[in-house]
Amino acid sequence: MHYTLSAFKRAGFVGGGRLLWLDTSDDWATARDALADVLAHEIWPLLGELEDDHKLYLQIAEPVPGPRGPLAVVDECEPAKALTHLLEVLAAGLYQRGVSGTLRPAKDESHPYFDNRSKPALSAMFVLPIDVEAYFTSMPYEGGVPREGWWVEATATREALAPIVDWVIQGGTDYWMTIDSAQFHIDPTTALDMLCSTLGHGKSNRLRFRATSGDTALRQLHTQDTGLIIATEYERSVPREDQLSDVRGLLEAVGPLASVSFVKGLSTMPNDRGDVFARFWPPAPMTANDRYARLGFRARHLLADHVFDAYVDQVLSTSQLEKTRLDRTHWTTADLGNGFHRVTHVDPTAWFAPTDDIGEALAWRMEPTILKQARSEFGQAIITPQLIFENPPPMPSGYFEAFCKTFNFDPDPSADNDH
Repeated sequence: MHYTLSAFKRAGFVGGGRLLWLDTSDDWATARDALADVLAHEIWPLLGELEDDHKLYLQIAEPVPGPRGPLAVVDECEPAKALTHLLEVLAAGLYQRGVSGTLRPAKDESHPYFDNRSKPALSAMFVLPIDVEAYFTSMPYEGGVPREGWWVEATATREALAPIVDWVIQGGTDYWMTIDSAQFHIDPTTALDMLCSTLGHGKSNRLRFRATSGDTALRQLHTQDTGLIIATEYERSVPREDQLSDVRGLLEAVGPLASVSFVKGLSTMPNDRGDVFARFWPPAPMTANDRYARLGFRARHLLADHVFDAYVDQVLSTSQLEKTRLDRTHWTTADLGNGFHRVTHVDPTAWFAPTDDIGEALAWRMEPTILKQARSEFGQAIITPQLIFENPPPMPSGYFEAFCKTFNFDPDPSADNDH
């Protein structure tokens, strides 16, 4: 295992905030696992001792797969002796584990247009089913707040991702993968395997696969913790309502595999929170009041029979649909089979901002009566804070109460929640 210390110094590794690359011809999953094993047994357990006894400050993240070997973000590395120590330990540990190659500083690649601009786009969002009992009872808790993970079974993950990856590939000519904070060009034929092998493996499930065509078009798949997938399309010259036909195909293909799926306007740079759908106007009734935004996925146990909100287009289960009182002059429904139905508003133009400026788009300028009427017709299908408090998640005894106490939740939020 080789490395050049001076190359890392020239790349600015002393201080941190840089990307380390294991350049290897070995199988990338094997190399990633070996690097993770070195970190887990020879770096992370000794960080306290290095700091206290030697004044060496190191922080390095879980390795992720890159296009030609695994990558790891070195968040902190000072003074220079810390860099020397890190490279010596990594090189020796990888050699002992039979991995060949070279440790190199990697350059984080950025898109010249879309990484610096947030544009209003159309997104299909899917919340995949999980083992709710395991999610609420088996995860570690910190102050009543569950620590997130991916939680979706591997076969279900691949089945849901496959059509979305194909859809992304068809939307551009230049392909990018972002895993945690590492972004790089990618051979699109490897995207599905890379996503499936990474989700649930490390600490972060914030992944993004995107296809771009210059600065005029983008399609991307964005994943977040707890089985949330966001498929986004932006085309400068195409009105968002005209893009519905593209996104509807995903709804029909993936919607029956999800607990909840819907279309709404979002930014091309979504917030990195699990409740991202609540962070863009209009927020769901469950999180319309900022005090209750952290309820987020504490409602996972209700998704078999309820939805987050009414949207321009969505796939509902029979149980969810039965709780609505739809006016058939406002909505069309299509039976997708196996107990799923696509429900679409008859006037999609009323749901989207007629502007390409993100500042104005976040005001959305919707027809003011549309959303109010839609929510009225979705009725008891929509999750509210009151519904969550009346049907608390199956956390271990006392944990939901502690969660509410931590964030000062009122068990009767109706007084200060408009919905």
